[in-house]
Amino acid sequence: MASSHLKDALSGDSGFADFSLSDQGIIYYIERGAVAETVVEYLAYKNQYTGSRNVPDFTTRVPPEIALELVMAADYLNA
Repeated sequence: MASSHLKDALSGDSGFADFSLSDQGIIYYIERGAVAETVVEYLAYKNQYTGSRNVPDFTTRVPPEIALELVMAADYLNA
């Protein structure tokens, strides 16, 4: 998993019997759908191209109007 925060939160060792993303504050932190969608796209992109030599530029997929929020979300998720 590309995000250590998500990995820790979703692991069986987290101590949460009924885990939901909102319990960890993830949904509350990433309020805008466009930001959450871009985070998920990036995690899939990172997983797909890890170890690859020919990696397309992801920055073309980031709308400038959400760039700052995306950086804050990535920092929060340790992605």
